[in-house]
Amino acid sequence: MISLLVIALIIILILILICLLLYGKYVKKERLVLETVTIRFVFIIYIILLGAVVWLIPTANFGYLPYNLIPFKTIGNYVMSLMNGTIPVSVIVKNLAGNVLLLFPLGFLLPLQFSKLSIKKIIMLGVMIPIVIEGGQFILYLLKFGTRSIDIDDVILNFIGYILGYFLVNIFKRRLYSKRRQ
Repeated sequence: MISLLVIALIIILILILICLLLYGKYVKKERLVLETVTIRFVFIIYIILLGAVVWLIPTANFGYLPYNLIPFKTIGNYVMSLMNGTIPVSVIVKNLAGNVLLLFPLGFLLPLQFSKLSIKKIIMLGVMIPIVIEGGQFILYLLKFGTRSIDIDDVILNFIGYILGYFLVNIFKRRLYSKRRQ
């Protein structure tokens, strides 16, 4: 299961790199069509992989619904476990970094796919998408198909990754724009 997640993230990062190369390399109008199609393709593949990772790939089944509605409780528990040495660092990194990295590509790809989105809509989507993911996991649990926990800290970490992706694409676009003006 972990290896499937790692493979999915590697594929997404490779697709983002291809997207970056195409976005920066082709300036002519004819090439912009190829760029747009490539971005759309990467976006669709990412959405499919995201849905599979958060809703279809099972994790440990506890027999009950583990949930946390207290912000920063799980993150704080991981920090305490790290200091006490009670949980391996790899588990902590996988859970915390995995939640940040999960929506990083979306924050990067969404402004490329939908260039006219306002910052207000970007932020609203950044909050709503992790809530929809966690809500979907809860619904799957109620339907006896879910094995994932529901955690407000996942929403927070997903939002952080999403916003980091958004800021990175904007930095990239500004640099590209300034190079084109010169």
